[in-house]
Amino acid sequence: MKTLTLLVAALISFDALSKEPAAIIDYALVEKLAPYEELKGSLDIGGGVSLPYKFSITSRGDGGINIGGLYIHTYDSHNDGTIFQDHLLKHQFVDVNRDGYLDLIVSGVGLFKGVTEWDAIRKRTLVSIFIYDIVGNKYINTVLDEAVWAIEPQDKLY
Repeated sequence: MKTLTLLVAALISFDALSKEPAAIIDYALVEKLAPYEELKGSLDIGGGVSLPYKFSITSRGDGGINIGGLYIHTYDSHNDGTIFQDHLLKHQFVDVNRDGYLDLIVSGVGLFKGVTEWDAIRKRTLVSIFIYDIVGNKYINTVLDEAVWAIEPQDKLY
């Protein structure tokens, strides 16, 4: 985990962190959502590029954001061995690589239960970084935690 933390620190410059990250999904909005209800919008990520996004939660308590060619699992309240602390991971849009486009940092704490009901719950910091690819017009996984999985969805937004 120390290696991942050092890599994240190296990738995110002090200048990028000194600016307020753009936030489109937060706990106050998400806690009001009913299952299958969606938050939709569009985010200006720079360079005249605006990406549509959709955030939703299933009736089982799993959910995530669909943006920039990826569906990213960022909400988990369904206790199937792993949940996220407060159920929602942070979504921070910051220009990590200084190319003029907002990249996505997903972070938070994962709670992992053991094999039996008597096993202690383990906590682990989760960090995944998705860099915007100008040529492909999509986000690319650059630092990916296996608990924050991302897939290319079959259904396109809008």
